[in-house]
Amino acid sequence: MTDSFRAEVLKNLGTNLRKIRIEKGLTTADVALHCDLSLNSINEIEKGNKVSFTKFKRLLSFYNKRFEIVISDR
Repeated sequence: MTDSFRAEVLKNLGTNLRKIRIEKGLTTADVALHCDLSLNSINEIEKGNKVSFTKFKRLLSFYNKRFEIVISDR
């Protein structure tokens, strides 16, 4: 996986998680509190910056979402 591809994936994940948070009417502080994560971690995830998969899993669990990787032909 190239660095640019990894960065694109992380950015898309962060954008999608931010949309989910906003649709649910939550602030980053709300999410941080419920997920036992720092406010900085939530902001970094939503910006698409590199964070641990464990932190992603906490957010996905809180939002009742799952992460799938789909491999398909171009």
